[in-house]
Amino acid sequence: FAPEVVTGFARIGGQSVGVVAATDKLTSNACVKIGELLNTCETYSLPVINLVDCKGVVADAAQENGALIRETANVMYLYSQLSVPKIALVTGSAIGAGYTAFCSKSFTDYTLAWPDAQIGAIEAVSAAQLLYADDIAKAKNKDAAAKKLADAYAEENTVAAVVSAKGYIDNV
Repeated sequence: FAPEVVTGFARIGGQSVGVVAATDKLTSNACVKIGELLNTCETYSLPVINLVDCKGVVADAAQENGALIRETANVMYLYSQLSVPKIALVTGSAIGAGYTAFCSKSFTDYTLAWPDAQIGAIEAVSAAQLLYADDIAKAKNKDAAAKKLADAYAEENTVAAVVSAKGYIDNV
C-alpha cells in the first residue's frame, strides 16, 4: 500500500500501457509497488507512461529501516533495464530522485513537461542554502534573503523551459 504512487494500466490509441503516477515523495513501499508494475510491463511488452510530480524520497528513520535506499536503487535499475518504450510527463515537480527515476534521459525515451513544471537535482530552497549560505548569513532578514535567493535559483535552473533548453527534457 503506497498512496503516494498510483500504478495501473490504460489504453492509449488502442495500445495497452502501464502507468506510474508519482504524486509525492517516494517511500520504500512506493518503490516496491512501482517495481511490480515495471516487471509486469517488461514481461508483457507494455510501454510505460510516467506522470511525475515527485520531489525525491522521504527522509526519515522509519523509511531507512524500511529499506528505502535499496528499493529506490532497485526501481532505478528496473527503469534502466526496461526494453519497452518509456515516456514521462512532468506535471508538477521532478526533483532529485523524482527526476532521476522517472524522467531522466538515462531512463526514458521521451520526456515532456507542463510549462509550470519544476525540474532539478535539488529543491531550490536547499540549493540556495548550499550555494548562498554566506549571503544568507550576512543578511539582516535571513528568511527573506533565503526566499529571494531560492526564487532566483529556481528561475535560472529549474523552470521547464530552461531545463528543456539545456537538453535535460525533450519538450515543454
